[in-house]
Amino acid sequence: MPEWVSFKDRRLLQTPSEDKRICGCCIRRMDLNFVDGTPTFQTATFGVAGQGFIARDMGFRNTAGAAKHQAVALMSTADHSVFYRCTMDAYQDTLYAHSNRQFYRECNIYGTVDFIFGNSAVVFQNCNILPKKPMLGQQNTITAQGKIDPNQNTGISIQNCTIGPAANLSGVQTFLGRPWKNYSTTVFFHSQMGSLIDPKGWLPWVGTSAPNTIFYAEFQNSGPGSVTKNRVTWKGLKLNLSATQVKKFTVGPFINGDKWIPATGVSYKSGL
Repeated sequence: MPEWVSFKDRRLLQTPSEDKRICGCCIRRMDLNFVDGTPTFQTATFGVAGQGFIARDMGFRNTAGAAKHQAVALMSTADHSVFYRCTMDAYQDTLYAHSNRQFYRECNIYGTVDFIFGNSAVVFQNCNILPKKPMLGQQNTITAQGKIDPNQNTGISIQNCTIGPAANLSGVQTFLGRPWKNYSTTVFFHSQMGSLIDPKGWLPWVGTSAPNTIFYAEFQNSGPGSVTKNRVTWKGLKLNLSATQVKKFTVGPFINGDKWIPATGVSYKSGL
């Protein structure tokens, strides 16, 4: 089990069954953060490892605040993990979808900088993505995907979600994401994007451009923020994919969800 799992939490998670289910409503307040000396990986208020983890109707919050920079509310390394009707609330690095196959349905996700990040194969479906007001001079970036190898079957897939402001974001630029690593992979499709989304859509990690090796895509989104005519002109941004190409990022093909999500009892859509 990873070193960030405390002794107390190890006792909770090490049960005879591989099927870990937590149901109910609980918010555990913690304020570990990068500025005060905790590595990002260890700032998570709640971290889960293993296989077959389900959280339903729960809240995960990091209370450190925007000035403390990286401060994770939830981190999952669990394969076949499902989060249903949950809330993740912090500022920078709210949700660390670290690795393996994950599914989020009808969740509310709040944050500012890179607040959905990691290198899992993850699908967000019917979720509310809610950028907050960052520190003065900061820009909001929703995603920061961390694929480092083109052979990894990882990426962030955002399907039928709603992106809207959690606060007055007047004067704040909000972007769909920025490429954390050279093969960063993120797809938004069939989602509603409010006017908070900057017309350029995406932000470089450094400099003025992005590696040609990234794979970013937008497909049949709606709302004022979905207009793509002024998007960045990166080689890796795909704005004219076919339905067949986008389908690869749906629950069935991308995370093999038809094999394991039905047993959880959580509603989902397998394809487009």
